[in-house]
Amino acid sequence: MSVSVIPQSQLESLWEQNSIAVKRASGALQEIITYSTEARNPAFAGGRSLIIKLMTPGGQHIGTLHEIRMPGGRVPHSHPKDYTLRDCSRVRGDVAH
Repeated sequence: MSVSVIPQSQLESLWEQNSIAVKRASGALQEIITYSTEARNPAFAGGRSLIIKLMTPGGQHIGTLHEIRMPGGRVPHSHPKDYTLRDCSRVRGDVAH
């Protein structure tokens, strides 16, 4: 399956329109950390750089995001990497973060 590349701003708009942050906060989506390493940016020293898959309770992959989590749970940086559209095709942003 191919993934279409769209402008990052359009990906972020889709993410917002579909209330992904609200769904995450409510616990409606499962989170699977697929990658974790020390944050390389000195502004986030001590934090972890994570790639997180968001899944429905039924196991459908909704989207993937990159996030920096600091000790204590603060999240100073988070943005979507890809998203599954209603037709089950996938899109990703055009900007590497």
